[in-house]
Amino acid sequence: MTWRQNSKKERPHFTSNHRGHKPHRNDIRKFVRFFRIFIPITICLNIIGLFTVFSWIGRPAQFGIVIIVLLIGFIGSRFQRNFEGKIVHPIEKLKKGMSEVAEGNLDIEVKVDTHNDVGHVISSFNQMVRKLKESEQLKQEYEENRKLLVTNISHDLKTPITSIQGYIEVLQDGTILSDKKKSQYLDIIWKNAQYMNKLIDDLFLFSKLDMQKLDFDIEEVEINPFMADLSEEYKFDFHEKGLEYIFSDLTEHTKVVKVDRKRLHQSIQNIVSNSLKYGDNENLQVEMILSSFENEIKITIRDNGKGITKANVERIFERFYRVEDARTKNLESTGLGLSISKELIEAMGGKIEVESELGIGTSFHIYLRVMNTTN
Repeated sequence: MTWRQNSKKERPHFTSNHRGHKPHRNDIRKFVRFFRIFIPITICLNIIGLFTVFSWIGRPAQFGIVIIVLLIGFIGSRFQRNFEGKIVHPIEKLKKGMSEVAEGNLDIEVKVDTHNDVGHVISSFNQMVRKLKESEQLKQEYEENRKLLVTNISHDLKTPITSIQGYIEVLQDGTILSDKKKSQYLDIIWKNAQYMNKLIDDLFLFSKLDMQKLDFDIEEVEINPFMADLSEEYKFDFHEKGLEYIFSDLTEHTKVVKVDRKRLHQSIQNIVSNSLKYGDNENLQVEMILSSFENEIKITIRDNGKGITKANVERIFERFYRVEDARTKNLESTGLGLSISKELIEAMGGKIEVESELGIGTSFHIYLRVMNTTN
């Protein structure tokens, strides 16, 4: 992904080089003006000429000739109006719209009711402008994300570095410290160094995902035994912490999905870790449910934590976003875990959703396409 700098939110300005080209001539408008003058003059000359040549013919014949000439003039006028309405005016609107786009106005839309070739060209022009506008908006979003990414990285790296420097200075300034105090300081330095290392690893992974350069080892995996083995690991870890973990397999048969085992494990691990970080450490319960419907397998990871507000739920997968009202550094969280989970799941052809209710808990749902079913 290439970030393009566009610090000033201005309209894009498109320029063209007319050097060496002749000045623009509005030939169509000149032709229409000529046509407007030519038709009535032609009618008048025809009437005079016919009256002169056929003056010897009786009045009824003269009257009939006049009617024919007037009818021809009427048909010519109708043709002129149709030509202007279906060709000239739409082309002028298109010309004006192109000038607006050249000046950077991508909010323009040429209105036209004709359904001929000119109308088709104008519809294609409107579609092109919409795509240009979407491209500019996407570029601005990339620029804003880049700035936010740099700001967050600077913040998240500066805090542990400052902490490490502070404790090292205390250890080096000759202050007499007890062995217990030294051990505490070294432990803090170690945790901050671990946090920095994890942050750098997550940034490296996320950047490869963003550039679509992360290699995946996709294979057919029987999801039921895979989740059962994974759950055994979680049960042991939760038991060590005095917490409860439950795994339920609601599928009737073994389901096969095409995923990268390592990346799927990483995605689920980030979600479970998120529940551990922000849940109630005393009464936390995490339940993993495997279910299926139609041609999809659904992995639900549900906890009984404090829940997330609606505003936070809408931003839960944003980079560096943390649920806390005040942005504080959590040495167990880089703020990239859930974003990475989403990117990994979508890269493997799946999708992830979240729902939460304050005081009740949070549920993450991972959907993966089923390849086949075996008894």
